[in-house]
Amino acid sequence: EAIGVPARSNGPAIDATGAGDAFAAGLIGALVDRPWPPDRVGLEAAMATAIELAGAVARAPGAQALVDGENGA
Repeated sequence: EAIGVPARSNGPAIDATGAGDAFAAGLIGALVDRPWPPDRVGLEAAMATAIELAGAVARAPGAQALVDGENGA
């Protein structure tokens, strides 16, 4: 079964370096405390979280740049 979650545009991508890794990390992080296997609603919510994180990374310049909300500490 295919599940699709649309991406929201919060601005243009500047540098996609690390966006795929950020997506994977966001997906795993959103699923780690949920029952396994996730139901459709839980998986869609986790995918939306992952998409949001990947988008934030793609909107930040440079592979090591900070994204909104990071303080660099």
